[in-house]
Amino acid sequence: MRRSGQVAALSEVAGIIAAQRQSLAEAALEAMRTEIPGYAALVDEALLADVVAHVTEAVDVLSVSLARDRPVTDDDVAFVRPHAARRARQGMPLVDFMHALRIAHHVMWEAIADWAVHTTGGRDVALEACGLVMELINRGSTVAARAYVDEEQFLAVEGDRVRRDLLEDLIAGREPAPGPRLTAATKAGLHPDTPCAVVVAVPVGPVGDPYSLRSAASLLGQAAGDGSCADRAAAGRDSDRAGAARQGWAVCPGNP
Repeated sequence: MRRSGQVAALSEVAGIIAAQRQSLAEAALEAMRTEIPGYAALVDEALLADVVAHVTEAVDVLSVSLARDRPVTDDDVAFVRPHAARRARQGMPLVDFMHALRIAHHVMWEAIADWAVHTTGGRDVALEACGLVMELINRGSTVAARAYVDEEQFLAVEGDRVRRDLLEDLIAGREPAPGPRLTAATKAGLHPDTPCAVVVAVPVGPVGDPYSLRSAASLLGQAAGDGSCADRAAAGRDSDRAGAARQGWAVCPGNP
């Protein structure tokens, strides 16, 4: 149980960082762009504004935690989920995203430490605040990483579905309609006037690993001269794809 003076001091710290929320967020963004290649490469103003908004929300949550002398909960840090999902969709590596979170938390802690150095009795208050800051770091990072991985897994499943559908179009001689399948074909280097080769391989033994067909199709594509195949392997989940699932299919740019 804290003394009333300690609680009042924590409230003062909460007010200090709340008043600096925008400058702290901008300082965090600057540090991220200095230290993290993925963030240094960001040029879209909307994306940069989203990063700043993420940090300001974190400052707000910490301010409330300090003012109420109460550790944050998972609900308090739920704001990180949409930001984490957006980073996953943008292709920001998880290691870069987690690095950015650490920078944001460090900037907030530095603001508290700076106040403590210039305030009588501030060091003791900073020690009291430390536990609340650490709880924000712990919970915020855990929720953010979980949300990122969930979105990444969703994108992987969606990408597999698009590539399987594209493969079926190509095998059937259908031109992909505008949309995800055409985009996937373009990314794979497949255009209307691009010569293609279809490579079919049959496993000589049991396939226990669900990723074996994908790896095999990728190797076949590389052997054909181009690793950017339209589909690494058709791991079908219904009868229409059963034949492809039993084999390794790869459609690659190149001369038949």
